[in-house]
Amino acid sequence: MAELFGTSPLVDQERLLFETMITTALNAENKQLESRGLEIYLDGLGAELPPVYGSSIWLTRALRELINNAARHALPKSR
Repeated sequence: MAELFGTSPLVDQERLLFETMITTALNAENKQLESRGLEIYLDGLGAELPPVYGSSIWLTRALRELINNAARHALPKSR
């Protein structure tokens, strides 16, 4: 898949902090969210979440695509 998308290979043993990946993904999709007037509220993000093991590149990309898809299908100016 890394060759297909021209990105870094999958590293499956990284210890990742989920809240960092969510913040990175939200920041990357901020333009899409703002253009539709969407507000994001996250409860519990400040709480200590268990670590995730995998590839930060691929998991952050998956989160970005999830956020982008939700933004495209959300009602404008919604929360």
